[in-house]
Amino acid sequence: MMEVYTFVYNPFRMGGNVRQPTRTTIEEYEPLTLGGPCAVFHNPIRDLWHVAVEACGAIVSTAKTKEDAIAQARDDLATADLEIVAKQIEQGKKDLARAKHVDRDEFFTLFKAKAAP
Repeated sequence: MMEVYTFVYNPFRMGGNVRQPTRTTIEEYEPLTLGGPCAVFHNPIRDLWHVAVEACGAIVSTAKTKEDAIAQARDDLATADLEIVAKQIEQGKKDLARAKHVDRDEFFTLFKAKAAP
């Protein structure tokens, strides 16, 4: 099992920030290595594929096919500043810890990102 998260729009959230970190538990995923442990998994509600970083659960790519999701994450990492990536992973751990947990179907229904062209 793996915990993943994203930010969802919640207009009723107090404090002015309407982006709420929301997480779920993914049971079916395929491990892969892209500069570090990651996982690719299917979103059955929106029929999309996602890649998430195992260390923090952050979803780093979304595409219509598994191959495209992996390629997008691989291409992004190839041009990334690894120092910035390390900081983002640390922030991702904090975001995951404070994220509201919902069941898998609700998570995928709330997930509004579109696949990259």
